[in-house]
Amino acid sequence: MSCSIGFVIPEISCNFIGPVKLHGISDITKPKEHDMFHVIFKKLARTKLHYHTGGQLLIVTKGTGSLILYN
Repeated sequence: MSCSIGFVIPEISCNFIGPVKLHGISDITKPKEHDMFHVIFKKLARTKLHYHTGGQLLIVTKGTGSLILYN
């Protein structure tokens, strides 16, 4: 099933519901272990429930959110 909704990276776009702007910033930050993205959530947009096999770093600059931890 293809989830691409105008994103260059379909596997990333599958994680979102609603209008988001996704900007790759790996070319600027040059991370060694993972890709980095700046994501802007428009009104009513959110991520679908999903998990990461490794870690994830979220830097929230505005608004509110929720986090679910799985053991």
